[in-house]
Amino acid sequence: MDAVYRSEATDEDSLTAAVHEALKLGYRHIDTASAYDNEHVIGKVLKEWFDEGKLTQKVEKFLRRSLEALQLDYVDMYLIHVPFTVVEHVGPNGQPFAGFKEDGTVYMDESTDLVAIWKEFEKFQRQGLTRSIGVSDFNINQIERILKNCEIRPSNHQFEYHAALQVDDMVSFCKDNDIVCTGYATLGSAAASSFAEVPGLLYNSTVVEIAEKHKKTAAQVLLRHSLQKGLVVIPKSTNLERVKENFEIFDFELDDEDMDALAGLDCNFRIYNFESLFKGHIDTASGYYNEHVIGKVLKEWFDEGKLTRDEIFVTTKLPGYGNVPEKVEKFLRRSLEALQLDYVDMYLIHVPFTLVEHVGPNGQPCVGFKEDGTVDMDESTDLVAIWKEFEKFQRQGLTRSIGVSDFNMNQIERILKNCEIRPSNHQFEYHAALQVDDMVSFCKDNDIVCTGYATLGSGAASSFAEVPGLLNNSTVVEIAEKHKKTAAQVLRHSVQKGLVVIPKSTNPERVKENFEIFDFELDDEDMDALAGLDCNFRIYDFEQYFFKGIKNHPEYPY
Repeated sequence: MDAVYRSEATDEDSLTAAVHEALKLGYRHIDTASAYDNEHVIGKVLKEWFDEGKLTQKVEKFLRRSLEALQLDYVDMYLIHVPFTVVEHVGPNGQPFAGFKEDGTVYMDESTDLVAIWKEFEKFQRQGLTRSIGVSDFNINQIERILKNCEIRPSNHQFEYHAALQVDDMVSFCKDNDIVCTGYATLGSAAASSFAEVPGLLYNSTVVEIAEKHKKTAAQVLLRHSLQKGLVVIPKSTNLERVKENFEIFDFELDDEDMDALAGLDCNFRIYNFESLFKGHIDTASGYYNEHVIGKVLKEWFDEGKLTRDEIFVTTKLPGYGNVPEKVEKFLRRSLEALQLDYVDMYLIHVPFTLVEHVGPNGQPCVGFKEDGTVDMDESTDLVAIWKEFEKFQRQGLTRSIGVSDFNMNQIERILKNCEIRPSNHQFEYHAALQVDDMVSFCKDNDIVCTGYATLGSGAASSFAEVPGLLNNSTVVEIAEKHKKTAAQVLRHSVQKGLVVIPKSTNPERVKENFEIFDFELDDEDMDALAGLDCNFRIYDFEQYFFKGIKNHPEYPY
């Protein structure tokens, strides 16, 4: 068990010092026994900690930290975000964060006392630091425990609720106990699609049909549904038009037929599954010629019980010579066979132009070139027709989500105007020397998650292309020293710009380092300095380094 201190020592001075140290380090389970003849020593130390408020001081610390950041004297509501405890780690910049063990599991403290935490919440409501208190993502048993031991009852319970997860037993329980329900992820979640399967509620035929009936949008129907079920809803958007739209749900009502039809969408589908939120992400492609290697390793890990399919997120891509509607299935099934998977989590159109498929000496498909060195290309690319095939295979379950890579805005708009399932992701080159923020804003406005590649520049590309020395850049190095981080970790700049990043490395130490970017934040001065490195420098220039002559293709994106 994590964070258990076993107290068999009987020398009183030694034990007193040891228990104090154990409590300082975060141990919350002390194992003793009458036969150890040391309970009185432990009791004395614990009383000191209780009297001094040390064992409950974290609630106050984090509440006051939030008030300071918000520049407020009080908040209107303070919630226990989750009912379990994770061990607090501290980063080089002094900021707290969740820590993970070498096997990828989270460090947790199993001694959570929800009633004791609630008593602290009550205290700070009485002191006026919060006007009301509540909980988030609790189960009924946990709330009942609070209710039986509280002086101030929870005023609110916030939990995931949408048409695919209609937890009406929780709504009824809260209603019976005068607790307001607040639902999150009411529309599904575009942001979550980068790490989880997300139901396409906004494009569901039942939802769309009801929206047309009421002359409303699908989002308004979904919000209204949760509202009529008795929940407060908190849709997230930074798009001003959508913010306005989300408010316009009080001038119509769903009838019984509508509500019954929407009830039929419930399939107990939870987007924010805590167990899988930190799953690994493998990004590959048919054109990387490594799917078979990845598949072999994944099969070994699955067979040995080291990993379950739900704990890994696999993205692969349709190659340029597969950009023909009739070829999509062939290449998708070939990737699945190589990866030894029944489905991938995301399938992307790798490039927006079509290359003529050639066959290499080993019988494998490849790119072909003409005698003058220009690439053999097919100019009849039909991106909408290809997308229709992608939609078909998502419906069949061969991929959980679909997206694009290295498209321009015009190409994505064409897809959006003609699709039934919208792209969930756009993967493109993004780094400090190529800050294509207009594309990031466009995707954000259209609920498309941005994934940036070559975020650190590219070591691999240096063999064939000029590569900006971002890791050695004096501005980056200076910021790294300021935060006691590496230059690579400072390039969390892309994360703060709103992108999911996929740094590539086969070095285990670097893989670990690439993950340790969530315990610090770049300030405005840092971000402004990094913005100054933008010079529209594209490393992966298709025309110059890969496919000479491709700039003449009608779908060349740049």
